[in-house]
Amino acid sequence: MIIFLKRLTFFQPGTPFKGAFYMLFVASSVVDLVMVGCTIHEFRLVSFPLTNEIFENYDCQVCVRTRVTLAFICPFTQDLLNCFIALNRLTAIMQPTQADDLWKKLLPFSICFSYLLSIAIFTPAGARLFYNFPPYDSRYIPWVIVVSDYTLIIYV
Repeated sequence: MIIFLKRLTFFQPGTPFKGAFYMLFVASSVVDLVMVGCTIHEFRLVSFPLTNEIFENYDCQVCVRTRVTLAFICPFTQDLLNCFIALNRLTAIMQPTQADDLWKKLLPFSICFSYLLSIAIFTPAGARLFYNFPPYDSRYIPWVIVVSDYTLIIYV
């Protein structure tokens, strides 16, 4: 991830990837990488899903619930960043001369706004998961059933 960020951002001198669009793209890719990292057990490792009933006595319930909370936060953040990316492309087409000046001011706001709004909205939901609901209640966490031939069935 660090190599990816280094290649795409202004951290590398002389990089052609400068500007608001690329910064928004990097912020979006960071959200994607966090989403993949936090849902690797639940959705991608079909032999060892932590929300499966075989992990009923798994001690790290904080780990499971933190990852579930991040799984709520990341798609909303991604949607907000996609809206700002679309707005950036629209202003670049409609006002090519003023777009750079506009996005010098709007870029930090858009990234901070996307991250902080997502955290502000979904952290209370995550805290509610920590304290109120049982960890393996199928109404709140998607369960994964692994069949003997390693196919998986996801149900909510």
